[in-house]
Amino acid sequence: SLTSGYLPDKASSRAFCFLSMMTLSFAHVMLRTISCALLAVTNTRWLLYYIAADMGLFFLYKIARRDFFYFPNLRGIIRLAVSVLERFSIKLMM
Repeated sequence: SLTSGYLPDKASSRAFCFLSMMTLSFAHVMLRTISCALLAVTNTRWLLYYIAADMGLFFLYKIARRDFFYFPNLRGIIRLAVSVLERFSIKLMM
């Protein structure tokens, strides 16, 4: 069977692949939400450490890949502030 990247050419196989990816994404988000809720119930400080470490690693990853600045047409401190706010907001929701 021919493939184009990730997805197979057959419609049924492609639908199964999309369903599998959606299921795994949903499971990942739900488990992350449940783990944060359990951390909040047991010890709020651990939750804050977890969120700080997660955000810190995310920012370091974006900086290392030179993908940190969100709006390249802005200049100076405004560019930095908008980028931090956008990256923080998106990561907090995901």
